[in-house]
Amino acid sequence: MKKLFSFIALVGVFAACEPENLQTAFNVDDATLTLKVNVISAAPGFDENAAEVTANWSNGEVTTGLTSTITGKPSIALGSVKVTAKWNGSTSEPVTVTFPQIFAGMDFFLETTVFIPYNSGDYKLVAKPGTPVVTTKVYGLKFAAEGHGYNKAQEVDFNGVKYKVWMVENASEFILEDTYTYATYDGFDVAKDLEILNNDFTAEAQNVFDAAVENAGINKSFESYDFAVGAWSLYNVINPEFKTVTPYTIVAEPLPGSQNPTISAVATFSTYTMSYGIGVVEMAHPDHFSHYVPHSGHLTPDGHYLHGDNNNAGGGIISAE
Repeated sequence: MKKLFSFIALVGVFAACEPENLQTAFNVDDATLTLKVNVISAAPGFDENAAEVTANWSNGEVTTGLTSTITGKPSIALGSVKVTAKWNGSTSEPVTVTFPQIFAGMDFFLETTVFIPYNSGDYKLVAKPGTPVVTTKVYGLKFAAEGHGYNKAQEVDFNGVKYKVWMVENASEFILEDTYTYATYDGFDVAKDLEILNNDFTAEAQNVFDAAVENAGINKSFESYDFAVGAWSLYNVINPEFKTVTPYTIVAEPLPGSQNPTISAVATFSTYTMSYGIGVVEMAHPDHFSHYVPHSGHLTPDGHYLHGDNNNAGGGIISAE
């Protein structure tokens, strides 16, 4: 229903943003962060559904399973999650994935991939992850940027970096409801093909890579996001997308009892995943902030929102810092 525009930014909490110290409000719903883990192995008989996945979050939480979720009350601070998987006595190398600050009301979906080692002869073939490279784009309502919204760009703080963003205005005393269409992603794909560095392990390295290729493929689809914003407000949809490219180096490690040396670089390849979030940011209309009422305010019997004031009569008004 809505078209999109994009701008590059570090995504995070939508902070209080008007330099004139306008009244600003955040969505009061909880933030959610859902992690999906792809577990891959060249080991004979490997079953991803039988893998034991553990996620250690920077906030101290520990979750398990191929898919797990943490909740912020109301937001989730910038952080990271370290993921490992076990299967049939073998443990993957840990993969650490960072995530941005996630503001209240946003749903964020994070995806990563880990590799279970497999044995061949006197060696164990291990895919060790390197430093990931993340590319970020943020999408929102296009018509705001085309001059159909408020005639003054608002300063928005994404993880400490300030950007000018055109906001859409609801210059009325009614709640506004709308629908936004956004892309979802599921799975991982190959970003860089296998490069053999040691010909003595060509077949073994190829097995590791083939296991990735056999399971590769990102399913992209589109979903509708229904949202509501308050009376006398400025707003926009924040829809970040992250492409994370992770390089891997395949290492041949001798099995216990073997006198063979470790071969530190057998081959290299890279994979990538797509992570994304969806939420609405909202603030008081600069020309009517004394009347601003967030969509969590109170309806009158005729369907009008009650007018708020600086004492929060309408509910949820927070002073900008």
